Amino acid sequence: MKRTLFLLVAALCCAFNSFAGNGTVIDQGKKQMKAGLGDYSEIAYAFAKGDKITLDAKSSKMLDRVTIVMYPQTEITRIRATKHTNKEFIVPQDGVVIIRFVADRGGTTSVNYTVTREPASDEVKDYNTKVTWEKPTDKPGPLVPVQAKP
Repeated sequence: MKRTLFLLVAALCCAFNSFAGNGTVIDQGKKQMKAGLGDYSEIAYAFAKGDKITLDAKSSKMLDRVTIVMYPQTEITRIRATKHTNKEFIVPQDGVVIIRFVADRGGTTSVNYTVTREPASDEVKDYNTKVTWEKPTDKPGPLVPVQAKP
């Protein structure tokens, strides 16, 4: 009986692993938003065109929305009124993607997240996903996200 159960569990594990993609976890973390409506927290990454990205995020309280934007302001997707999201999307062009968690509840809200990347091709599998925030050199203004230099 134990052996049969063990073989069944092993077979199921193998089956599930065969369906899994070749995604790599590029970041896991926790963000917090302070008390008050409309507070937000964001994370940013550089991705290559065609990359398949998965965001898995769990919040301690209902979030007003989660927006995923191609910098500077092209919205890729928006998820409204959620405590848990598991969203996949394809990056439309090379550049910086900003994921923004927006709170709508009083008190502190925390979000645990995991971002997974499946490269579009072998040529971009070592693509640098790190982003730095730099001051623009051509005009005054806020910091802008750019892909970190290797």
